[in-house]
Amino acid sequence: VIDVTPLVKQMTPKWEAGVGVDVDNNYKVYPCVSLQRNYKQDKAVEMVITINKENGKVERGMLLHKWMF
Repeated sequence: VIDVTPLVKQMTPKWEAGVGVDVDNNYKVYPCVSLQRNYKQDKAVEMVITINKENGKVERGMLLHKWMF
């Protein structure tokens, strides 16, 4: 039996980035970006920032702790 755990562990990304949209109650659409740090195989912290497209400033944000299972 060959243990490939060290090879798989190296291929697992430590950082992830994403883009998307946020829609408020008035159906206004705001762009958002996210950055996630996978600090263990089954745990991560993610930050999501929503940007006001009219003035380019941060409108709101969210910080999440994730457990993968």
